[in-house]
Amino acid sequence: MTSFTDIYSRKEVQIPTWLSFAVVIVVVVFVSIVFFRSEPPSSRATKKVIKNVEVTNLSSSQVAIFWQTEQKEPGWIAYGSQENKLNQIALDERDFQDSKTARLTHYVILKNLTPSNEYFFKLVNNKELIANPEGRAFSLSTLPRTSRVSNLKPAYGKVTDSNGAPLDNVIVLLSANNAYLLSALSKASGEWLIPLNYIIDKKTGALKVLSKDEVIKIELFSDNGNRSSVQTNISNLSPLPETIILGKNYNLNKKENVLSVTDDKRVKIEILFPRENAIVPGSTPLIRGTGIPNSNLSAVVTDTKKDTTVKTKIGGDGFWSISLASPLSAGKHTLTVRTPDTNGKETLLTRNFSIAKSGEQVLGEATGAAIPTASPSPTIIANTTPTPPVSGVNTSLLVFSSLSLVTIGMWLLVFAL
Repeated sequence: MTSFTDIYSRKEVQIPTWLSFAVVIVVVVFVSIVFFRSEPPSSRATKKVIKNVEVTNLSSSQVAIFWQTEQKEPGWIAYGSQENKLNQIALDERDFQDSKTARLTHYVILKNLTPSNEYFFKLVNNKELIANPEGRAFSLSTLPRTSRVSNLKPAYGKVTDSNGAPLDNVIVLLSANNAYLLSALSKASGEWLIPLNYIIDKKTGALKVLSKDEVIKIELFSDNGNRSSVQTNISNLSPLPETIILGKNYNLNKKENVLSVTDDKRVKIEILFPRENAIVPGSTPLIRGTGIPNSNLSAVVTDTKKDTTVKTKIGGDGFWSISLASPLSAGKHTLTVRTPDTNGKETLLTRNFSIAKSGEQVLGEATGAAIPTASPSPTIIANTTPTPPVSGVNTSLLVFSSLSLVTIGMWLLVFAL
């Protein structure tokens, strides 16, 4: 018969020390595998260079975001109306859901947005989330609806490589002083078009009024790293006076490489635009020059079908320009200008240029493009140096492993006592 004393003096059950250590080691190894199996890509992210993050075409319902990377890699955007819930995805305009191309330049449009609403977004490059230096998402605010517009014609032009072949999917950025950027992609024909109905002042958020001498900067970027910079003014945008050869920079405000005659009093009579042998991306080229102030001028544009004659008077500042009543056909043309010098002797200048074959199509599409709308000054946070991306650790597995470790530890304590 077992006595009361025997029950409480029975020998304690003990687990061998080696078995306890073995269990602990197994648990530690398991947790380590779970914790480190998705190695955080932060070391790679700190080496990644993200630059020129630009919010463009800001409107009440959509916005285009442009950025560059140091190396070619796929890129898209995760965004949403809550900073902690970026549950929508927008791909590069040149990509497809099942086919993403590695690029140096990235161009994503966020569509179907709500007017006057704040949105948050992070860049996704090679499956890494890129935030701003504070570790937070980038942010922007859409504009309210408005009916105010300007009467400016759209800016348009054409871009080719050094061999004259048209380039598609070139990103074109247009900027005016203290205004939000506008942007577009070139088509297979090399043509691009940017509506100027809404140019928004950064400081006031109001529609910006541009003078005819307003300095405009245009930048063009390709996937292979080539770029061009064009400086011009508002009167030279519809279209640009000449085709842009990607990789070259242009200052269309300067009077260079023009056909000119200087009279005895050192007054220049010259054709500024179009340039010699220029390919004009439009059916109504910009024709401009200088001459003797208040003198008469006659210009004849000739092609294989007909001659178009326009007469005008040179302005008091010595500048002249002419507008053609009807569009020119595609192909080669010759411009002949006649005007007197200071001695009354007739001066003759000629200029050869071409109209791009698809120039009429560029004008025809001017009314169909999306345009931004005006609003009070929106908030845009777009920094060029990203913080490391979000870690790849699975928090659910980490919590489960920790609970398992605590449970096993309690089990060891109970049965070891």
